[in-house]
Amino acid sequence: SEIVSPEPSVTPKPTDTPEPSATPKPTDTPEPSETPATKLLYGDINSDKHIDVEDALLVLKAAAKFIHLKPAEQELADVNFDGVINARDALEILRYAASLREAFIKPAA
Repeated sequence: SEIVSPEPSVTPKPTDTPEPSATPKPTDTPEPSETPATKLLYGDINSDKHIDVEDALLVLKAAAKFIHLKPAEQELADVNFDGVINARDALEILRYAASLREAFIKPAA
């Protein structure tokens, strides 16, 4: 009997393996910018960035119950910080508008 040797197996040629790509570096996430706290401008009832006669008139109308101020407007209207919105607040706003007094600064609690 004849001895038959098996056919030599063909080893597959290795395929070119692409170079591993560099792992993308994550982009830096910007730090959240600190948003300055919204600064209240006491006396500026209509939020037009000016304290003037219009604001004093709104305070007088609210004190006389002709209009109703929203809670945020009520806080801005009470410029003497006594918890009541009345003609005294309107007078102080007029004094400010006439440059007879400094800005309204809420006392620390």
